[in-house]
Amino acid sequence: MESAPRKRDPRRRAASADWLIVPFQDRYSKLDRLLHHWAFSAVEIQKALADVEARLYARHLDGIEIDRPVFITALPRAGTTLLLE
Repeated sequence: MESAPRKRDPRRRAASADWLIVPFQDRYSKLDRLLHHWAFSAVEIQKALADVEARLYARHLDGIEIDRPVFITALPRAGTTLLLE
């Protein structure tokens, strides 16, 4: 004996993750794209920006004591190299 196919109960929507899927919307302006391309186009630029940031926050960073190291691991292309360097 075959049972009739179940209909989806709209009240159970919260239990499903389907409603979390949102279509991609490109909200980057031309300036945003230009800055992104410029910032990530060369390692030298990334290192220079890191040096500027280190100088800006030097007083704050000097007061931080590292008592437990943090190990950064991830899959390739996840941005970990930028954090590591």
